[in-house]
Amino acid sequence: MISPDDNEATKIAFDRTKSNFIGSATGILFYFTNLPQMWSMLLGVITSVAICRLFNILSVARTAMVAMIIVVVHEHQLKSYVAALDRFACVTIGCLIGLIVTLSTSYIIKILREKYSMETFSE
Repeated sequence: MISPDDNEATKIAFDRTKSNFIGSATGILFYFTNLPQMWSMLLGVITSVAICRLFNILSVARTAMVAMIIVVVHEHQLKSYVAALDRFACVTIGCLIGLIVTLSTSYIIKILREKYSMETFSE
C-alpha cells in the first residue's frame, strides 16, 4: 500500500502537526539562549526527540528536528528575533494548513465512498 488509509492518514497528520509544533517551540526556546548556533541545534535536536518520545510520537521525530533547525538557524549579519518568530509562525501555520487539507479531503472521500458505495482497496 502506497498511502495510508483514512484513519491512519488522520493520525499521521495530527502526529506531524504535534511534531512540528514541538520542534518549532523547541527552536524558539533555544534561539533565545546565548549558546553558539551549533550547540543550540544539537541541544534542540536532543530536546525535540526527547519530547517526541515523551508524547509517544517518535515515528515523526524527524519532522520535529527539521522544524527546530528551521527556527534556530539565523543570519550571521543580522540576528533578529523577529525572523525566528516569523519562522515559528510559518512552520505552525504551514502544518495547520496541511492538517486542514488532510482532514477535509478525508471527509470528502468518506462522503463519496458512502454515496457511491465504494470500498477501500486492500491487498
